[in-house]
Amino acid sequence: MKLLDDQGNTLAELRSLECTLLASETDDAAVNTLEEAFYHYQWTPRQLTLSDEGVTGSDSWLILSSEQTQPSIKPFIALLEGRGISPKLLTTRNVPDDEKAMTAFKQALEENLAAGVNHLIYFAGDLEGEQHLPEFTDVVNPCLPLIALAQSLDNPALATLKTRVKEPEFQLNLNIVTRGAHTIGGKPTNPALQPAASLAHLLANELSAITPRHIDLALGAGAVTEAELQMLVNELLDGQEEDIALQGEMRFIRELTTTTIDAGEQRIVHQIPANDPLNPVQLRKSSEGSLEFQPIPPAILRPDEVQVQVERLLIDKPDIDALLQGRRKTHQLPRLALGWIVATGVDCDEFALGDEVLVLVKDSAITNQYTLNHRFCHKRPKGLSEALYPDLAFYAAALYMLDDVAGGASGKVFIQNALSPLGLALGQLALARKLTVFATINQEAQRQPLQALGIHRILNNKDLTYTTDLIDLLGDSRLDLVVNDLGNEHATQLFKLLAPGKHFIQLPAVDGQELTAAPALTNYRYAYLDIFQSFTSQPGLFAQWIERVKEVVINDNLPPLPKGVANAGNTIELLNYFMLSDDAGQAVVEFTDASIAVSENLAVPPIDRKGSYLITGGTSGLGLQIAKWLLTQGVESIALVSRNGSNRPEAREFVESNQGKQVRLFDVDITNLEATNNLIQKINKEMRPLAGIIHCAMVLDDDLAVRMTPERMRNVMRPKVQGTLNLHKATLDLPLRQFICISSISSLIGNVGQANYVAANAFLDGFAHYRQAAGSPATTINLGVLQEIGVVARDQNLAMVLDAKGIQGLLTEDVLQALGYIINNDPAQIGLFKVDWALWAQQSPRSAASSRFSNLVQKARARQDIPPALAALLSELEHQEQYFARLLEILSGELAQIVKVPLSEIKQDRSISDLGIDSIMSVELSRGLRSKYGLEVTSMELLSGPSLDQLTEQLVNQLTEKTC
Repeated sequence: MKLLDDQGNTLAELRSLECTLLASETDDAAVNTLEEAFYHYQWTPRQLTLSDEGVTGSDSWLILSSEQTQPSIKPFIALLEGRGISPKLLTTRNVPDDEKAMTAFKQALEENLAAGVNHLIYFAGDLEGEQHLPEFTDVVNPCLPLIALAQSLDNPALATLKTRVKEPEFQLNLNIVTRGAHTIGGKPTNPALQPAASLAHLLANELSAITPRHIDLALGAGAVTEAELQMLVNELLDGQEEDIALQGEMRFIRELTTTTIDAGEQRIVHQIPANDPLNPVQLRKSSEGSLEFQPIPPAILRPDEVQVQVERLLIDKPDIDALLQGRRKTHQLPRLALGWIVATGVDCDEFALGDEVLVLVKDSAITNQYTLNHRFCHKRPKGLSEALYPDLAFYAAALYMLDDVAGGASGKVFIQNALSPLGLALGQLALARKLTVFATINQEAQRQPLQALGIHRILNNKDLTYTTDLIDLLGDSRLDLVVNDLGNEHATQLFKLLAPGKHFIQLPAVDGQELTAAPALTNYRYAYLDIFQSFTSQPGLFAQWIERVKEVVINDNLPPLPKGVANAGNTIELLNYFMLSDDAGQAVVEFTDASIAVSENLAVPPIDRKGSYLITGGTSGLGLQIAKWLLTQGVESIALVSRNGSNRPEAREFVESNQGKQVRLFDVDITNLEATNNLIQKINKEMRPLAGIIHCAMVLDDDLAVRMTPERMRNVMRPKVQGTLNLHKATLDLPLRQFICISSISSLIGNVGQANYVAANAFLDGFAHYRQAAGSPATTINLGVLQEIGVVARDQNLAMVLDAKGIQGLLTEDVLQALGYIINNDPAQIGLFKVDWALWAQQSPRSAASSRFSNLVQKARARQDIPPALAALLSELEHQEQYFARLLEILSGELAQIVKVPLSEIKQDRSISDLGIDSIMSVELSRGLRSKYGLEVTSMELLSGPSLDQLTEQLVNQLTEKTC
């Protein structure tokens, strides 16, 4: 295709066109938006700092426990008494039985509180118990003493207590102690105790006099050990955090934090032959920070390209460092791969399939297959040992320096950092030619390897004093050739030791050292040489150099350079070689006989489209929306269950509009075990086999704890607690794919006025961990406010109140999309909500100070002062390990645009002064970084000539400070 002017002259000609389909940004944007709404609890190990202060005389302690627990806590009481504490003991016997028993308990409780109690320890549940499936009463009953406590503090019948609680300084430290309420690392758990534990935080939100704490002991067989009880005593006396788990000798703090979630894919690991041309893979950093091989898309061959299957690949430590740091490394030194041709472009007549070749590798990718211009390939020369092939590029570079640049160097040769691959090649070639070699190392561990190669004049370049030692070694003579890869300070001193008329070769400076123009000295010959650039910019010379160096290697009997060997199937071996050895310079990765573990994200269907899904609360609200979403996912058999929702117009309309599918309505009370069993049997008999349960059923009866009754607690807790237990029992023998319970954000933050609802949802949270620990599928979703359906959608005033508190509504579409992501990840528990934590902290200062939320609040407050451009960048960079790679990309792009050079010419380890940046450019770059990304780099800092690596590290530190 040609573009012609009016006279028919060719202005432009299009000779070839290559199109690439770009991935849609829609899904990624949705994932990024939802990632800000996913939360989970993390358990952070933290040691307890013991105080030297004793118990004050004003402290008075009361222990609440059941009759069953009292024998177990006798050793605990003895430990307290050993610390000068004489606690009172009150049994919680018969609290739930009737109103009379509740009244009697409150009376006894008030008498103790009136007597000056300011520390209350409530042992919820049985300390002797092992893991078991709880009954409904096991869940509800431990909550009732806490309701009684709230009522006793709010409106006590006892006049003396009424006077005491009105005192401004009155404060009650409420410590709820459980055994097995939490699970860490998938250990067994007792889900019956989560509801009582959750009420500690709710009571503190409703009653300012309460300072809450929940301490959980590890679940185990038999009695709690004395060591565990001693840790409990220490925690009670010196602990500060609100949620603590004591596991063996370890102490963990529970903190709510944001989490990322995989958008609909699962990670699969499978074995493949490393030399399989149909399975190209590349070594990359995994999300966990380790190295793993991942599949790469098959390359499309251009006419002048060949595809090479790699047998052996030479890599160095900077390759591994670049991978682990999440950045791309441009090689200063060339490296070779050995392999065979598996495909050729139409213009590559000199190569045939199966040809054994050497490949000049242009980038840092560690892969079993390269697609590259045929001029960077050369048929493998004959007559060399296998161990020598990877070294030919370095020997070729050394030969070029000694013969072509230095004109056949003779006499005394100085090699800076001689244990580098190029330094080793230079040293071996110089020794073969009977030259005197002076070499430096940067750590003493490198001395012996050089001595073993026959180099004995070795200096340590950790500081410039080595040049004085070099003068002593030289005596009255001077150097005939200097090869330097350090910066200006070293170059200046070494020039003084160069004989008149001799050669100084400067290589790219390592470690970001400053390197500017050659010193203004006379009577020497100076050359700046970038070996990598020389090799890659003139690919036609590659074949010539290989043939030339082959003869020299054979004639001079040059040995293979020292290097490690690692099997591609063992990435740990590869890591250990570079990380555990001080002198590890390079290694050959062998792909020939290896079997590689390949990790990849595959869209494994998470939903059983051939099975049935049961949705409780499915005839309205979120349950009905989930049913509609399941249909879009290919599910064709859905059972919508509620107590009496079959007559709801929206439910009937949904069923009638899907006559071709198995969508049915069931009026069933799932709190009745017999009815639930019959329902499951009916579904399996008349519909497709049951594959999943989504439990949305709920009842609301909101009120403050001080007005809550045992009956109101039971009524709200029954659908979620008894309903879940019944569904669990009725499906124990079925191979369910999912068992999802819709919980609430309320169980995490302790919504005021929802004691029964908080406790009900807390049970769902614990039960999911219980099922997963037993090997059964389970997920609980702590769902936030729904903007378009549910209670808040029907009450505009409530929506405004919640919004004012920083709790924002979720769109139904986002919730359903998130549900798909959650199903793919199968977490035991995950939060799905949007909260402005800075605003929430203003409205709920006491909760914001809690150890559960402090990290979220601190980060939110720090981001309030962050410019929008920087906030947008930070939202893109969820984890700090992503900072370096992204910031380097930004700096490179902005710099290339300002100095008007191709991006490929921007070297991250070179001073930006080398690109000719002036004061005007520096101001323009500084302003661009600030306006586009909120990054602060002054023009003076830019004019000082840092490398991109140094600038990037500076900005990484800047972002880290802003997000800590």
